[in-house]
Amino acid sequence: MENYVNPLIERFGVEFFRTLPKKPGIYLMRSSRRKTLYIGKAKDLKNRLSSYSRVSPANAHERIVELIHNVHSIEWVEHATEREAIQHENQLIHAVRPPFNIVAATQLRHLFIGVRKNEKRGLDFQLSTSTWIEEEGYEVYGCFPNRRLVKDGYTALLRLLFSADCQKQRFLIPGKISTKIAPWSYTSPFRDEWRIPLDQFLRGKNWDFLGLVCEALVENEFVPAFMRPSLQDDINLVKKFYLESPETTETLKQKHGVDEPVLSHSGLDQLIALDCDTRVSAPVR
Repeated sequence: MENYVNPLIERFGVEFFRTLPKKPGIYLMRSSRRKTLYIGKAKDLKNRLSSYSRVSPANAHERIVELIHNVHSIEWVEHATEREAIQHENQLIHAVRPPFNIVAATQLRHLFIGVRKNEKRGLDFQLSTSTWIEEEGYEVYGCFPNRRLVKDGYTALLRLLFSADCQKQRFLIPGKISTKIAPWSYTSPFRDEWRIPLDQFLRGKNWDFLGLVCEALVENEFVPAFMRPSLQDDINLVKKFYLESPETTETLKQKHGVDEPVLSHSGLDQLIALDCDTRVSAPVR
């Protein structure tokens, strides 16, 4: 994939992976707030951990891509044998239950979006397959149906936010969000007055937020004319995302009397199935 840079290389550097021990052991991957995301075992820690530095959306399952975008520290314990490492791994997984180790197959069907205030600039956005990001301080929205559209809309939204506030004569969308799918975690410029409209947008309440972004794009003299057709495509994509994902989730909740602000995978599946049964059981005219 063009322009893709593995986040582990950015955070740890090539030298980190060169100096890892070539011994059996277990390893723990942790988030920026020290939450254990994944526990694994390896016959050769250097080979196993180095393999993560070569992960990209083109060669790995999206679950692994999501994981590496959220890993900020890696710790390991060496063992004399692989068998000892396996025993230790099993004990830790059972006790800690890391979100990237224990995932039912159905949990890969729907996606969540998280938003968190960044103390330095803008907002931290997070695409996720589960609600574990709540423990990282994110406000979580979802889950949303149509995972492909969610990923496309998420990426398009990040491009629009950058473009709306770009104040550089040489307009250039960052490489990380110029690709088809943006990083699962990304910090974007964001105006404080847009926070409530964004909340309403991601909850499927209204799409006023998109109108605010469009107004900012029109008013931004730094956006070159040649970019406007592609940005219009992104606007259309975000609009489609809203209608088929947040608004669909909210409509299902209202229709079936569900008050929870965030639906689980099974909760959304149940509402979709219930809605289908309601439609099928209706008389045909």
